[in-house]
Amino acid sequence: MRVACGVFLIVALRAWWLAPADLGDATSERWSGVVEELAPGASSQRVTVSLDSPRGLRVALTVTDILPRLSAGDSVNFKAHLMPAMRHEAIPGMRMHLAGMRASRISATALAEPLDIRVTGHSPSLRFLFAGWRTRLAEAIYASPLSPEASRMLVASCLGASDAPADLKASFRSAGISHLLCVSGFHVGVVAAVLAILLYPLRFLRQGRRRGWLIIAVVWVYALAVGATAPVLRAAVMITAIYLAMMLQRGRAPANSLCVALTAVLLLDPYSLFSAGLQLSFAAVGGLLCFGVALNPVPRRYRFAHKLAAVVVVPAVVMMSTLPVVLAWFGYITFFSIPANALACLVFPVFMVGGALAAALWHTGVVVQPLITLSDKLAMTIERALEDTAPLAADSTLTLGAGTLTVACLCVALAALGCLLHLHAPRTRGVAAAVCAIALMCTGCETPVESTRIVFDGDRYGANLYISGAGNAIVYGLDGGGTPRFNPVFTRFMESGRPDSVRFCAAMELPHVMSVGGCNILFPDRDSDAADFSETDIIYIGRRFRGAFAPYARRYPAATVVLSPAARPEVAAEVLRECSSRGIACRKLAVEPVYMEFWR
Repeated sequence: MRVACGVFLIVALRAWWLAPADLGDATSERWSGVVEELAPGASSQRVTVSLDSPRGLRVALTVTDILPRLSAGDSVNFKAHLMPAMRHEAIPGMRMHLAGMRASRISATALAEPLDIRVTGHSPSLRFLFAGWRTRLAEAIYASPLSPEASRMLVASCLGASDAPADLKASFRSAGISHLLCVSGFHVGVVAAVLAILLYPLRFLRQGRRRGWLIIAVVWVYALAVGATAPVLRAAVMITAIYLAMMLQRGRAPANSLCVALTAVLLLDPYSLFSAGLQLSFAAVGGLLCFGVALNPVPRRYRFAHKLAAVVVVPAVVMMSTLPVVLAWFGYITFFSIPANALACLVFPVFMVGGALAAALWHTGVVVQPLITLSDKLAMTIERALEDTAPLAADSTLTLGAGTLTVACLCVALAALGCLLHLHAPRTRGVAAAVCAIALMCTGCETPVESTRIVFDGDRYGANLYISGAGNAIVYGLDGGGTPRFNPVFTRFMESGRPDSVRFCAAMELPHVMSVGGCNILFPDRDSDAADFSETDIIYIGRRFRGAFAPYARRYPAATVVLSPAARPEVAAEVLRECSSRGIACRKLAVEPVYMEFWR
């Protein structure tokens, strides 16, 4: 108990020390910092920048082009308007997106044009040394005779780089095996298993401890080289605990190893508790420890048959144990992932080991053409299999609007099932079975919200208007002048309602006045007259408004004014002055989005 209390106190102190800094009244447009994390896309780059400021602000920066090409450790100077990271807290469906921001300790978000950012140097920090290793290893794989498809898949799966094409990522995601394209505990386990097989002769030489230390050392070097994410740290700590127990001739307790791994991860970064990777990783391993053997139909005494049955049982157990987390984060489940993961557990390690070995041997001057051919054909076979089974994966995908009640009921049902499988008292088992059945019956009992929801959201580059209701949704680009931009509000808020159809409209299709769910929204421009409209609930002041705001303030004193960051400075000043003097509610999109809900 004392140890647990001490660990909790240390984790709490670490959480206080590492808490995201408050953006405050930061008004500067020019910033400098170091790139800590990088996620390149097809036409843009998403980076996490630690600013050179006394408060240690961390910014999620989106660069609107793939140039200048950034890398982890680069010192950058950029011009951007910072917006609070938690500005979407009031919008339903955004809680998991904000949890991901909190896990990364992000204080603000920003958007930068390629001409507004430049690289000024590179940080000599030790953590970026490992990132450099990863870059050089990726370049070595690309320089090998492996096909481009095999190289991209190998780099993504073995090094955690985001080099896989978008269509390949989508295929892996639809099949429920997207975890194979990012380094996770599965990959660390493959590395440890290959090392254990290669170093097995040391046991005959009575060098078992040296073998164990070599495996632990290589696993940790690999974990640091691929970024030391929460799932990777969890696997590395568990493998270390298991081999230490073997070397000390102590009994192995996987549950204790899992608790030690969770403690170690939280001591390093308490905010990783909010990340989907940590939640999925620990839920999957915890489910395997609780249900993996109990639900296997073949007894352990039949070792080969037991392991053969585990090929199918393990993916099913993982899907079952991670179901609450998957629904909370993504809102859908793919039953096709059970056979897909079963086959991937057999094929993907062969591809990883074969491809890595082929590239390594080629750089030492040894060309093993059969190994190169095998890796290329495996990569091609995996891609074609995913393409051919895409319709089947889509048909097996179940979309659920999982709310808090559904997720809580699933957690209770899993806990009751664990008690039912591991407790032996008849009365206790009966209570557990009843609780499990009741929790499952309550799952999905949440009634859908029959309302029209409106969100204004934007920055100085443009704004969007999101309207969702009656099974349909429409998105207007307000100030950008072109097609509305995809952003977290669309992917989380709009898709959380799962509308049957979504229509995108450019700014030129926007009417002067719009009636939505009984709410009248006015979009005045230079040709508008305040007396043209009889009743208005919301007045949107954007880039195209050129007139005087005073007539609108006099005619519609009860309306809510939504002020776009793209509004002209002189117009914004007049709007703020008139609203303040007349007591009119004014909402600035530069500070927070505007969310409204209208019941039918």
